[in-house]
Amino acid sequence: MKCTAQKILISVLKDEDKKNDLGLVLPSTTKNEGIERAKVIYVGEEVTTKIDEGAEIYIYGGSGKEFTSPEDNQKYRVISVADIIVIF
Repeated sequence: MKCTAQKILISVLKDEDKKNDLGLVLPSTTKNEGIERAKVIYVGEEVTTKIDEGAEIYIYGGSGKEFTSPEDNQKYRVISVADIIVIF
């Protein structure tokens, strides 16, 4: 699956609470900040920012356009570079 020109195709990841070695629940720090964690699936040919496919990123919550792929029934989102906050 590909996207056009200056767009980036991502899959939003679930931001879940984690347990430490003692069994204590450590809440996610991004849940209430309007930030979402995502994985880059495809980078458009005209994107000039260095973003690798497979990289994890933080984006502004709700940014881009979401759709469900008829091929694998997964939800994906198309965003622009301006929607990215952090690239890991």
